[in-house]
Amino acid sequence: MAPLAQLARQHNLNILSYADDTQLILSLTKDPHTAKTNLHEGMKSIAEWMRNSHLKLNSDKTEVLILGRTPSAWDDSWWPTALGPPPTPTNHARNLGFVLDSALTISKQVNAVSSSCYNTFCMLRRIYK
Repeated sequence: MAPLAQLARQHNLNILSYADDTQLILSLTKDPHTAKTNLHEGMKSIAEWMRNSHLKLNSDKTEVLILGRTPSAWDDSWWPTALGPPPTPTNHARNLGFVLDSALTISKQVNAVSSSCYNTFCMLRRIYK
């Protein structure tokens, strides 16, 4: 995975990896036009590296989460057409078990933890009956 991280950095993309999950992080704060170019070129390079490494980008699991004040900055032109149809931006995504939402609130996380606790409680109740 080291070559993947190196490719991302060459295109000013930040990368987070854990096991078989990889996240690319792109900042739009400085120059959106340059950011768009970096994303296109970076994703093309990454897609080529993946093909050469006999890996497949799973577009069904690809998500776009836009954080900040300008969620309307994303449109289909940001996604390199060579990678297939662009993903629809989501309003929340899971990152190592934590649910992060586009408004940077913790309501989705609280709901996920509450639901998990409730389900665990119900299973324990069945065991002890």
